[in-house]
Amino acid sequence: MIWHSEDLTAISRELGSDTHSGLTAEQAEERQREYGPNKLDEKPPRPWILRFLDQFKDVMVLILIGAAAVSLGLSVYNALQGREADWAEPIVILVIVVVNALISISQEDSAETLRQAVQEAYQAQTRPLPPLLGVEVKLYPDSGQQRVAEILLTWQAREHQTVEDFLGNLKN
Repeated sequence: MIWHSEDLTAISRELGSDTHSGLTAEQAEERQREYGPNKLDEKPPRPWILRFLDQFKDVMVLILIGAAAVSLGLSVYNALQGREADWAEPIVILVIVVVNALISISQEDSAETLRQAVQEAYQAQTRPLPPLLGVEVKLYPDSGQQRVAEILLTWQAREHQTVEDFLGNLKN
């Protein structure tokens, strides 16, 4: 099945769900046991040294390293011939390449830290309310202090369910 081009009804039928009432708590628990949590697998972080070495795969960096090697070779040749050798140029090129690699790793670390913070801050946690309500609530952490509830309802209140009881269940 090509999910993005299919009709919503066909997808619901294929998944054994209902577009109006969704899954029951029992169905959701059963599917979570069968398929695992609705979460992407996270790869373990790569070691620092491997990320550092990855910085030297770029063509421009390889050209700079080549230029530093040629310059170093000429300096060694000149030194062996008794002439004045220019050691500053190859050293400066190599220092620039290493500093560039360190800055790139630092930026990658900052981006990864930001990605994790955004993921933790906005990762929705869905939990069904008591079965007699027929309500699903998505909770979003708000700055780590307050939880804002977005309520997706097809509210089917039973005979003795008051609005106050309903709102009280949301707070629990």
